[in-house]
Amino acid sequence: MIPGRLDIAGSVFGVMPPGVAPIDSSRLDAGNTIVLIESSGPHENGFTPLRKLAESLPDGYRTKLPSGQEFWEAMNAASYLYTPLVQAVLDEGIRPTAMENITGHGWQKLMRSVKPLRYVIETMLPVPEIFTFVEGHLEGGAETMLSVFNYGAGFAFYTESEQDAERIVILAREHQLTAVIAGRVEASLSREVVVEPLGVTLKGDSFGIARGV
Repeated sequence: MIPGRLDIAGSVFGVMPPGVAPIDSSRLDAGNTIVLIESSGPHENGFTPLRKLAESLPDGYRTKLPSGQEFWEAMNAASYLYTPLVQAVLDEGIRPTAMENITGHGWQKLMRSVKPLRYVIETMLPVPEIFTFVEGHLEGGAETMLSVFNYGAGFAFYTESEQDAERIVILAREHQLTAVIAGRVEASLSREVVVEPLGVTLKGDSFGIARGV
């Protein structure tokens, strides 16, 4: 490890079969439907603030959440892997306009495309207990939680039709995952995510990661 540098880094490359177009957000547009898939907890992100919080709790990592589960257990809940669901969606003949893991940077990842679009969330998934617990101890409320954590939604599909969105919800259920038709994509002058149930708007000018298609 070199001080001041990353000690672990990596990259992934994919090769598309001949005649198969990549799902790269180039077809993402206003009028699309947004489907959110549940998370099991933090997955692999947000551990810096979680560790700092644990250090400030009287019982540290052994602190019990209201359910009786200890903080360390909730932090390390096994992550969901969405690859089988993605494969099932493609095998069904559905071609999403975009797909996004909601990982680091939280729900800001919903506006990963560089296109000036508004992502309006009308329906949310249940929020895992660890997030409601953390929210009660960190400053910034729901906006901070949405900007850092997946807050109960680990993956997003964007579809051209609501019928395709409904089929994805059914496929998710068959894979023991809860999914909801969460909202819609609208035309906008700039990128933003509007989470109506929480009254929170995340602005694209504060989110520097974007996919340029």
